[in-house]
Order: sequence, then C-alpha cells, then structure tokens
Amino acid sequence: YANRVESYSIYLAATSTGSDRLKVGADIPFATDEMAVPADTVQSSHQRLVVYTKSSITEQTTPASSIQISDSFATVREVVFPDFDLDFTDLGGVLSWDPPTQDTSLVTHYVVYFARPSEYYDGQWGCERSAADESDTAEANPQRGVLGNFTTWCGNKYFGNVTVGSDNITLPPDTPFETYTHLLVYTRSLFVEQTTPAFHLVLDAGANVRNVTFAGKDLDDAHLGGVLSWEAPPSMLRVEYYAAYLATSRIGDGRSQIGTKLLLDDFDLNVPPETVQLSHTHFVVYTGSALAEQTTPSFALIQDEFSRALNMSFSDRDLDESEIGGVLLWQDPDDFSEITHYNVYLAENREGYNRTALGNVTVGTNSFDVPPDTSLLAFTHLVVFARSSLAEQTTPAALLIVNAIASVSNPGFVDKDVDEGEIGGLVTWGPPSAYVERVQSYVVYLASGPAGGGRTLAAGGYIPNGTYQALLSPETALASFTHFLVYTQSSLVEQTTPVAAATVDTT
Repeated sequence: YANRVESYSIYLAATSTGSDRLKVGADIPFATDEMAVPADTVQSSHQRLVVYTKSSITEQTTPASSIQISDSFATVREVVFPDFDLDFTDLGGVLSWDPPTQDTSLVTHYVVYFARPSEYYDGQWGCERSAADESDTAEANPQRGVLGNFTTWCGNKYFGNVTVGSDNITLPPDTPFETYTHLLVYTRSLFVEQTTPAFHLVLDAGANVRNVTFAGKDLDDAHLGGVLSWEAPPSMLRVEYYAAYLATSRIGDGRSQIGTKLLLDDFDLNVPPETVQLSHTHFVVYTGSALAEQTTPSFALIQDEFSRALNMSFSDRDLDESEIGGVLLWQDPDDFSEITHYNVYLAENREGYNRTALGNVTVGTNSFDVPPDTSLLAFTHLVVFARSSLAEQTTPAALLIVNAIASVSNPGFVDKDVDEGEIGGLVTWGPPSAYVERVQSYVVYLASGPAGGGRTLAAGGYIPNGTYQALLSPETALASFTHFLVYTQSSLVEQTTPVAAATVDTT
C-alpha cells in the first residue's frame, strides 16, 4: 500500500507510541527518506522521534517508526586565561581549556568569542538599554545593571577557532577587548555550533606605574640628566620589568630607550648628563610581562633644567699688557635651585675651549677674585660653568676679556746736581693713553736696569694720579743706578712692567 502514502510527519514524543508528541517541521513528501532536525530544537522531556505516514485522507494513529534520541552534549571545561598584556582594554596571552568529558566524536572545532552577559532592567534580562533604563536611579530600580545571567550573551565578537585536538588559542598582545567582560568557548560539529558556551571572566591586567617624576640636574639647555623615578603599579601581577624612554608624545611616539630594562625592585633610573633632548617632550615608563611590553605608558612632561650665570662683568685692574686681575661678577639665573657651585675658568673661546681652572665658589656667592698677574697667554674669555650635584654644565656663561694696559708715556729726567756721582732734579712722564681712570698712583724707582733690577723707591715714591712729575732730591748718590722706572698702580696692584728713562749725571 505504499502507493497510498503521500507524506511523512515527524514528531518528538515521550514514548514510542507517540504520547505527548510535538511536531518537528513540515510534512515530508513521499519518496524522501531523511529530514534535517533544525539546530537548537528544544528536547524538553521527549525521549524519542516518531514517524507517521499520511495519506490523502488522514495521518495514521500508530507511528510507523520510533527512534530513541541520543542527545550529544559536549562543552569544554576549566577555561583559563592569564592576561599578559599590561594595558587596560587590551589582552594578550594563551586561552586554554580542558576538552569535554562527554563524547567528542562529533566535535570538529572550538570557537572563541568576546562577549558580555545580559543585564537586568525593569524585570527582564536584555542587551539593549532603553532611554528609561538609562535614566533609572538605584533607588528607583534596585536591579538596574545587575550582571549574572550567563545563558544570554550580548555583542558576541568572533575571535578565532582551532580544530579539535588543540586545547588553546593565542591572543596576541594588543588584542582590543573593548567593553567586553568574558571569553566564550563553543564546541562546533559539522552541523552546528553549540548555543551554551563555556565562559571565563577576564581579569584585564592593567599595570601602569604611578607618579612619574624627573629631578633634572643637567644645567644645559636641551640637555637632560638626573633621576627619573616612579612608583610601582597597584598590582604587580605578571609584571616582570620596567622600561623608560624619551618620547615625542605622552603615548610614546618617536621613543628612544634610556638605558636598559629594570628589575621590579628598581624605581629610579639615572639619566646620564648631557643626554640630548632633541624633539622629545616626555619621559614615558612602560611595564613589561613575559609576553610583551605594554603599549600605553605612564608619562611625565620634560621640564629642562637650564641654569646659566647671567650679566657677567669684569674690570681688569692689573695694568700690565697680557696680564689681568680684578673681580669677576655675575648674577644667578632665574632658577638656580639645582646649582651647587660656579666654576671659573680662562678659555680660548666663549664655549670654554682649552680652558684652565681659576677656582670656584658655592652658589650664593656671585663674584670671584681673579688674582693679579694672571697671564693671558692665548686665553680670550672668562667663562663660568654652573655645577649641580650631578655634573658641570657644558655650555658656560662667557665674557670677552678686555686687557687694561695703562703705562706712562714719555718719561724723562734732567739732572740739576752738577756733582760727579750725584744726581737731583725732576722726573717727568705723561699719562697713560688709556684706562687712566683706573690708575690710583704712580710709583718712581731708581734701578740698575730698565727691567727693574736692584730697584729702590726714589723721588717720593708714590705720586697720586693727576701729577706727572716727581722731585729727586739733590746729592742723591748715583751708585750703580742707570734708570728711573715709573710704574702705574691700581686699586688692586702695582704693575710689573715699568716704563724706564736713563739717568744722565751732569758734571
């Protein structure tokens, strides 16, 4: 009687006789010998699938066939994910799980998603908040935003899959986690992906250092040197090292590493003096794990400590050629908080080339006594280098030396004592051609040569500036003297190179 069958009807049923049956799909035409049961068909209490034949008039009352349902349930276990990416909202590490304990013969893949659980609003679970939900207060709706329904997931975002036999998948560092909270692992057969996954709440391991500071002690413009410091992150979980850089932005663009990676008990980094700042604007400090260095650092704005002496002045009071002496003066810079000393040098240019030290003074003293008779040699500048507890700056304050030469001109003597071996009369001279205002007095000597050998004061010795002659008493014994010497004297010192006039004994 097969020619009388027009179709088949398929039901879920509690028994082989078709009790408590529930139809599955539409009728199946005759001559078709299989049917796809839709994925996610709810089994409920049904234990069997029953098949009825159907004629043009009616469906039979006793099923033609009954099949015992064998429901396959395969869910992974013990999902674990240690996050080794130390940036908030980024993940990195290995997601692992144990395979299902049930029959895995139908499982072909494990599929991983990012998701968040549904939320409870106004008596129901859901993924989308209404305007009214957004305006709720905790008092008006105590359940607002409560998490906990782990059967309905929201915003599932596919990450990847592995074939059965692999029990882990790698999330590369810097994988964006956005606003998700969980990792889901689904099993998949050739037919369908399961709807109820295993899940893992992610502990997003953000680990930024805190309170980055820099105590700059390199006193040159655009040079850095000092101590970069920070405090440990709130959580040190999975942090293995610190790394510090100079960067052109707060997020680490154009960065250049300072030194090497630091161990976890190091919270300071010595930035070497004369580290060139270039275009860098920030210090940035990263934490690193066994997997990777974080991508979002902590930072501190670079504030370059530039401190150089200001308004140098020097009035040479040593009146000899190629010798100087006097008081060098300067002013403190606006910020001298890191200066401990000022070092004073003679140098062959304003940058301090081939310099020789004259001495130093502690900060708070803004003058230095350059000793008289200091030889200029090839030196052209006085330079002052500020020094901190770290180092001496490399770019000094500089002052061009003006050598004050003030020697008398045209000295002369006419002997008025006509006795042989005796002299007396006026010694005369003209004022210096420059710097006469720095001369306090003129000093007259008799000497046995023009260089001043065997000299002795003569003609009153010290003659005040403005007077250009001195009287040598008659009957002054000529002895071995051959010259009169006239020296200028400043408030600092008498010059060492005189102007000489020969003694002529008039008989």
